[in-house]
Amino acid sequence: MSVNWTPARFLAKVTKGLDAAATAAAMVLSDEYRRGMGRQHGGKSSQPGAFPNSQTGNLSRSFSHVPAVNGTAYTGSSNKVAKWLNFGVVIRSKGKRLAIPLHTRAALLSRQSGGSARQAISSLKAKYPKRFVMLPGKGDGILVAIKPSARAAAKGTRVEGWYWLSRRPVHIRPRPWARLGLINGRARMAKAAVSALKEVLA
Repeated sequence: MSVNWTPARFLAKVTKGLDAAATAAAMVLSDEYRRGMGRQHGGKSSQPGAFPNSQTGNLSRSFSHVPAVNGTAYTGSSNKVAKWLNFGVVIRSKGKRLAIPLHTRAALLSRQSGGSARQAISSLKAKYPKRFVMLPGKGDGILVAIKPSARAAAKGTRVEGWYWLSRRPVHIRPRPWARLGLINGRARMAKAAVSALKEVLA
């Protein structure tokens, strides 16, 4: 009895199987990130260390994978916000003041205005031409606000701030969440990898 075995051919098949396994795991990890972010959250922020709450879907849709080569595949996001939320960031103004939403309605208005806080501020001014105000604040800050109607003011309603304009840098603290994808998806990733490997080596 003799066995005709070609090591080079076998190793090539193993390499192909490992690539398939790594790619399958990367696909599952991308899906895990999208699942973790959920859907519309009405402007409510996530807790530090949790998956970011999906508001528009732009961040969750940005996740994809790169097929494996030599057993190494990649999962990642093309949206810079993913990195900012995980590792933190310092955002500095580039000449113009930074426009910082002061509540969820302001953040939602910015998103509805194509992600531009300045367009959102312009829409506020157009909607409330007589009540729109820009008030100087501490330092170089300016408060973009809406004055209450005469009736509401008589009842004690105060000016409502919508945006804070400032040239000072904004610090976003790290909120490590990327590891959750690996933790929550470990079992699914392993199952997908084993299945893909078996299919190639069968």
